[in-house]
Amino acid sequence: MDYSVMNYRTRLKITLAAAVFLVVTTYVAIFKEMEAVATTCIAGVMTVLYTYIWAETKRPSNPKE
Repeated sequence: MDYSVMNYRTRLKITLAAAVFLVVTTYVAIFKEMEAVATTCIAGVMTVLYTYIWAETKRPSNPKE
């Protein structure tokens, strides 16, 4: 069994977990008036989304397709 290639569902779960964590942290930082933390979290969300899109377009889950 080849474990070097992450399948679609695992990648999606990790992406959603990271995005939810960063969004929650962003809202907490906004309400606590920590602008630097909120800005960093927003950049993190953008990075997570960019990486997910890149992984799905450059490295498909099924290389035989």
